[in-house]
Amino acid sequence: MQSLQKQFIICLSVLIACNAVAKSSSLEYDTQIRSISSKLRCLVCNGSPVSESNTVFASGIKAIIKEKLEAGFSEDKIINYIVSIYGPEILFEPEIKKSTYILWFLPLILLALCMFFLLKKYIVNNL
Repeated sequence: MQSLQKQFIICLSVLIACNAVAKSSSLEYDTQIRSISSKLRCLVCNGSPVSESNTVFASGIKAIIKEKLEAGFSEDKIINYIVSIYGPEILFEPEIKKSTYILWFLPLILLALCMFFLLKKYIVNNL
């Protein structure tokens, strides 16, 4: 009888330990999923991140992220995979490359031009 009780206690201990390990890995995946999905734009919502959206699209992206994490993919590989499917518009911060230079530098150029013309007008009016 005591042998049966010992076996039961051992089995119960193993189940509790397995459950604790599964919960900790699940929490780890949840934080990684939240981190990665916060860098991605929900294409259904108006500019909100996937991490804050409850749409079917966002749920699908989160499922892809979890699947890739379980497969051992790094954060960069997961993001590159998702960008290869949905395009660079899914990123909140697009990469700086030749095709996006105008997006990054046009506001600075316009600001510099406005400052130049305002300064020129100020100098002409005060002389």
